[in-house]
Amino acid sequence: MMLVKNRSIMFDAFLEAVLMQALLDPTQIAENIIVRCKQRNIGVKEFCKELGLGINTVYHYKNGHYPRVDTLYKIASGLGCSMEELCTVNIEEQEKGEEA
Repeated sequence: MMLVKNRSIMFDAFLEAVLMQALLDPTQIAENIIVRCKQRNIGVKEFCKELGLGINTVYHYKNGHYPRVDTLYKIASGLGCSMEELCTVNIEEQEKGEEA
């Protein structure tokens, strides 16, 4: 059983390393989360509380800390979008393009 747990931890660490190389700057991820919260008329701190996350979670990303994979998944699920959308799409720019 311990082997399975260690493999899971190793896989999570590997996946996080891969994501960090492929993802946007964490400050853009934070901005995408903030925009999604605004679209749903909910404050970021309130949203984080609802998910059981620390109220400053998103602001850590704004300060350059990459999100953990499980946390990013939880946030994406709570916002009704994919992790990919939060990590690769500049939501504000995409909306401007759709309006044009």
